Amino acid sequence: LYSRVTEAILRAERATTPEDMATAYAEVSRIEEEIAALIPADNLEGAIARHGVITAAIEAGDFSRAAERAQMYATEVDLPDAYRTEMIALLQEATDRLRTSARTS
Repeated sequence: LYSRVTEAILRAERATTPEDMATAYAEVSRIEEEIAALIPADNLEGAIARHGVITAAIEAGDFSRAAERAQMYATEVDLPDAYRTEMIALLQEATDRLRTSARTS
């Protein structure tokens, strides 16, 4: 999974169109979610994967997914407090961007 997520990140960074970048970041988010499902939240790699699920979804423009996952991960009992604070901030960012995109649609 780690090599797959690295490849997807590299594709996103090399993307030449917004659509290609969004597609690659959506894949990053899905792979990070697979990693997060395998590693507990109190493990550093698990916490980082959860963060990656959300930030990649935001980069992909999937603000609903980002908000849903941030809300879900923020409630995990074993998530370290620093990551919980970050999840709450990302939830706010995703929610704000979702509202903004709804207004401009």
